[in-house]
Parts: sequence; C-alpha cells; structure tokens
Amino acid sequence: MIRQTKHSLKFITDKKKNKLDDLFIEYQRVVNEFIKIFWHSDKIPMQINSSIYKQVNSWMMGKAMKCAGNQASKIVRSAWKINSKLTYKKYKHVFNLCKKKDKNINGILDYKWSEWSKGKYFKKRNTLPFFNGNTIELNSDLVSIQNSKKSSEFDLWVRIGSVFGNRFSLILPTKKHYNFNILIEEGFQLKKSLAIRRTTDKYYISLFLEKTEEVKPVIKNKKLGIDLGINKLLSLSSGEFLGVDIKRLLFKLNKKTQKSKSYNRCLNEIKHYIGECVNKIPFEKIDLIVMEDLKGITKNTKGRTNKKLRKQLGHWNLELVYERIQNKCELNRVWFAKVLSEYTSQGCSICHLIDKRSRKQEKYECVHCGNIMDADTNASINILQRYLGQVLTVPDSTKEIISI
Repeated sequence: MIRQTKHSLKFITDKKKNKLDDLFIEYQRVVNEFIKIFWHSDKIPMQINSSIYKQVNSWMMGKAMKCAGNQASKIVRSAWKINSKLTYKKYKHVFNLCKKKDKNINGILDYKWSEWSKGKYFKKRNTLPFFNGNTIELNSDLVSIQNSKKSSEFDLWVRIGSVFGNRFSLILPTKKHYNFNILIEEGFQLKKSLAIRRTTDKYYISLFLEKTEEVKPVIKNKKLGIDLGINKLLSLSSGEFLGVDIKRLLFKLNKKTQKSKSYNRCLNEIKHYIGECVNKIPFEKIDLIVMEDLKGITKNTKGRTNKKLRKQLGHWNLELVYERIQNKCELNRVWFAKVLSEYTSQGCSICHLIDKRSRKQEKYECVHCGNIMDADTNASINILQRYLGQVLTVPDSTKEIISI
C-alpha cells in the first residue's frame, strides 16, 4: 500500500525559486510537445528512449526528458481511455435506437461490440489534452531524498540533479511533520520518486511511502454497519455512537466569519475530531465495514432542506470521513463497502418493512412489528443487512422490493 505526504518548500531562497520557475515553464512546454506527438501516433511507446525524446528540443537533460515523456504518455493514455468510453456510450445509444425501431444499421444488431467494432475507425470524441504544468513527476534517476542530522532547522533535504546540466544540482530544504512520522513508525518505507507541485506562488513536494511487509492474517468475525449523521457523526450497528459533539462543533463553525483565523481553527478542530472518532472504531476486530453512499448529498439541497441545515452539510467533511475510514480499513485488512442510502432510515431492521411513520426524529418505532430502538442504530443495521443481501420491502399488496 502507498501513502502520500505533502511538504512545503517555503524555506527555499529566491535563487532556487527562480530555478524552479524555469523548470516548471520548460517542463510544461516539453510535456505538451510530447502530447501532440503521441496524440497523432497510432501507438504510444512503452519506454521513452533517446530516439523519442530527441524529437523535442529542450535545455533539459535526457533523464528529465524521459520523465516528461512518461508523464505525457500517461496523460494521452488517460485521454484515449476516456475517448473509448465515450465511443462505447455512443454505440450503446445507437444500438438501443436500432433495436427500438427495428433497424439494423450497418449490421449493428448482428454482432457484439468487440466483433462489430473490429477494424472500424471512430472519430475522436474528446479534444487534445493540455498539461497545465503544475505537477512535475521525477523518478529516482533525478532525485535523492536525504535526512539531515547536522542542520537544526531542516531535517529533510531533496536533491534534484541531471536536469539543468553543467553538473548543477538543486538542493531543496523541507521538514518532516506529524503524518510523515506516524507513517514511518507504522513501517512505511520512503520511495525514491517524488512529485513537485505548485499553486499560484507556493511550492510543495509530495513524497510517497510504501508498506510491503506481510501482515500475519488475524481471525476476525465481526461485521459493522455505519450510519453517518449530524447529531451523531458515526452510529454503529453494534449500538455505539461516536462523534456526539459534531453538531456543536458545526454550530460553532457556522457562527464564525469564513476564512478568518478563528474559522480556520474551528475547521481544523472538526477535522481533528473526525480523526479521533474514526480511531475509536475497533478495526483490529472487524473483517467488514459497510457505509451508506452519501456522495452528492450536499448538492442540490436548496428547496429540500432549510438554509441552516444546508450550511451544516457543507461543512460535514463527508469525503474526509470516508477517506479516514478507508485508510484505516486498508491498514488493518478490513473489507470496505458502500451501499445505497435509500430507505435505510425508514425501514425496520427486524421485519424489514418500510414505513416513514416509524421514524420519529431520533427514535424508531416500527408501526408493524413494534420494534423500538434508536433511529440511527436501526439505519446502521439496515446498511449492513443491505450489503449482506437482505432487502427492505414496502408493506402493501404488491410487495415492491427496494433494489440494493
């Protein structure tokens, strides 16, 4: 597994900053030149050698040109992949129209896509990609990362060589931080490659850490469903609640002026609180965690929720919650899954019948079987059961099954 940490380059001198500016400008130009070459080729080369990178003139040395060519190759491959998906999407549209109108245009109904498309040329459905030049990916041939034992101010140095010529090396000082040290303590090893990034006038390096050691399998037999909420951040199917202060923190944040110092402090407090709540989940005893997929819940809420709630949802940090839990699952060999969130709060976890009358704010009282429990606990059990194959049904004569 691979993790990434970001380190600031705010300590560099103006001379080094000017050198980095020159590198970003030239690297962007070279990558876009390679993109033009690869885009109009029938095949993208797997290895960038001197015969390829000499097609573009630059003051950068050969190893740097290889990195630029490889980055351009990734961009074009990604664009071609998107183009293939768009082409297939158009094919399905035409196929369905032909089937609906019973018209077999060019024999499209006689063959599968793989057979029908063989030997055919399809126009490009996306435009030539453009590299914005904000990220430079450098491999171990160009960089070396060194710990500093002599300097009292900086404990990490990045040396960039074989780029500018004339035996010139650019040495960039930076510092380790809490997340980096935690990963090192957990057994992650620092990789030799890195990425240099820029945003407006700020520069960063992204270091990559990898953990390759084998972990002895642990016998686990506990499965957990998790319901996300504002009153209680994490409601577990085991009946526990984590993050009962999240609403208070969100209310505190809403009273602050956006982008003020107190606002940013409160925002960091919420992020730290989310991390604390996630760390309380007993991952070492669990083999499966299931959550509801709430992607997009903060969008298009106008008219469906009041202004105050929309503001709270905007600072709910859903992506951060998912990211923290997924990372912990990966570290502890826990299977992570998501299911649709429809009807999980209205259905009964005992009789599996859906009735919105059963949900009474924070309390769930099934109007059919009499099951009484916390509404969020009931929802978390439904989330787990949905993944395990049990379904919620509508209590009427048709017994419509709610799809998983």
